[in-house]
Amino acid sequence: MVYAANGDTGFSIVFEVVDDTSNPNTYKVTVATTTFGPFPMSTAPAAIGTMPSATVAWTVLWGHKAGAQWHVSSTNEVTPPGLEEHRACGGVGRCDVFSGVCTCPYGAEGPSCGKLFTTDETINDALPVSVLTADSLQYAGDILQMRAKRSRSSDFNFISVSEAANAPLMVLSGDGHLRSRSIQGDMGATVLSGGLFVGGGGGTILSGGLNVVEGHVSAAHTTFNEDVLSAHSHEATFQNALLKLSADRAASDAFRIIDVVVDRSGAATRLMQLLGNGQLEVVSGPLVASSAEGAWVTGTGGLHVTAGGATLQAGTTIESTDATASALSVGMAHPTFTGTGINVVATQAALATFKFAEVTASGTAQAVLTHHGDGRLQVHRGGIETTGGLTVTTGGIAVAAGLSEFDSGIDVTGGGMTVSSGGLAVSTGGTVLASADLANAHVLRSSATALTAGHRVVSVESDTKATTSADHALLWAGSQDGAGVMTERLKLTAAGVLSVTGHIHLSAKRPSVVATSDVSLTGAQCGAVVAAGSAAAGAAPIVVTLPQQLGTEAAGCFVTVVVAETAREVQIRNGQTIGALYGKWPYFEGGTYKQGSIQTTGFLTSGGGTGIALGIPTGADSFLATVTLSAITGLPLGSNVWYVTEGHGPWASTAF
Repeated sequence: MVYAANGDTGFSIVFEVVDDTSNPNTYKVTVATTTFGPFPMSTAPAAIGTMPSATVAWTVLWGHKAGAQWHVSSTNEVTPPGLEEHRACGGVGRCDVFSGVCTCPYGAEGPSCGKLFTTDETINDALPVSVLTADSLQYAGDILQMRAKRSRSSDFNFISVSEAANAPLMVLSGDGHLRSRSIQGDMGATVLSGGLFVGGGGGTILSGGLNVVEGHVSAAHTTFNEDVLSAHSHEATFQNALLKLSADRAASDAFRIIDVVVDRSGAATRLMQLLGNGQLEVVSGPLVASSAEGAWVTGTGGLHVTAGGATLQAGTTIESTDATASALSVGMAHPTFTGTGINVVATQAALATFKFAEVTASGTAQAVLTHHGDGRLQVHRGGIETTGGLTVTTGGIAVAAGLSEFDSGIDVTGGGMTVSSGGLAVSTGGTVLASADLANAHVLRSSATALTAGHRVVSVESDTKATTSADHALLWAGSQDGAGVMTERLKLTAAGVLSVTGHIHLSAKRPSVVATSDVSLTGAQCGAVVAAGSAAAGAAPIVVTLPQQLGTEAAGCFVTVVVAETAREVQIRNGQTIGALYGKWPYFEGGTYKQGSIQTTGFLTSGGGTGIALGIPTGADSFLATVTLSAITGLPLGSNVWYVTEGHGPWASTAF
């Protein structure tokens, strides 16, 4: 910089570089407390602010350092000094004090190097303008040495290389900074300390790559729409890694391979980290796989969600290629777990138009189990097998194709059980039917809407071989008294013997009980008996034995004997006495009963042993029509009389 000023007033001026990236650099001028600029540097003298008598011209227009300052002060010299300064070899050459000869640098000549010259033209365009040569083969000095008595500063330059337009190409400033448009070398570049600083334009490595042996690589960017770090391969058949991260340390979660952090200027937030053991953690924000292939877990460790659960909004398909492992396993690891293992929720109301779950065997291409949206559980194949029983609280069970149960039984607490077809088979254990409301409900009810020949409404069968045992009951009925004592009321043995404790009431026009083999009636009380002998001619007579102490009974005794032919012997015994028979017994012919009349003495006896006569009119609709009392010796009429009428007696028969 060349500064010139004229005037008679003292002043102080400060020149400061503002922008060292522009070409030319810019500067500002501060005079006293007033600042002017910034101005572009120029080699032509330029006025300083409002001081036209003060000018500044720059010899180097580029390569300065922003913030560098020059301080200039001057006072008016009324009388110039009378002495002139003497500097050996013009202040530019080297003086040999022994010979008094100056060695002048290039650009200076003369005995005292006082004449400066510049070469604007070259004699030969192919030859160097200046050559410094050390002729000694043992030379070990500096061919070119530049020294400044001034301390290190960016206010001056050791070297400034400019082109024709004075645009700097390379500048070595006084603080040791080398600034150049570009540096090219076949032997590479070695930075021993201080690092490598690129002020602009970035760095380009054409080949060989970048290898950082020690330290770290940091990339910072202030432009909002450019990538901070980018890796790109131009090879169409590239098969290696664009980014490879490795560590000499063994796999461990004590260090991170990748750490993604945002808002470092404030409260830093970690978004994601890849630990040294290969564990990838998304700390903040979701993990999104937006491709059509979705997310794949190919390792044996599977997918683990330790908190927050998993929400799948577009359906889930779980496939297992393992031959024995479970395709889906849900575990409740908490020792006091009280939640729900699997919770299926539908936003719409309960309807049969959708399904909560469906199990399908692809081998048969058929559904095995379906849980419908209305709550109905449908088992298509295989049925239901349970070891803990089945409890139905309401609604009952409707079985359309039979029901088989082998263990633990079925407990229906309400709604009952309906078997629409197939029947109900109990293989072992028997069947117990009970009703808490005998007044309004049947304990056991069997009905048939249509019967054909050979069909039975109720069938009691026994497969046991003890079919003749009197203790083996095909049918048994009993009741409890107020004290809870069970009393037998009815019993049908395997031998065909029917025992009744109490009375039998039949409402029928025809005899309601028919015995087709020889029978006899015995007992302490007189009951109702219908007996018929064999239809074959010459068969043994039918014997009816009445109680011996008949006269002591409180009710009458009625015996009806039906035979298939008219000439059949019937014996009625009163104790050991065979009474005389008169007339004919009722018989069956052509689908209707033909009735005759009988008379007998000793048939019924009173306490005095005198018999009575029983008459049955011919053609009557009832066997129990009239009772004619004969003379009963010792038995006053109207007292303790044995009689049988339409509505009285242990065995009453109603005509219809």
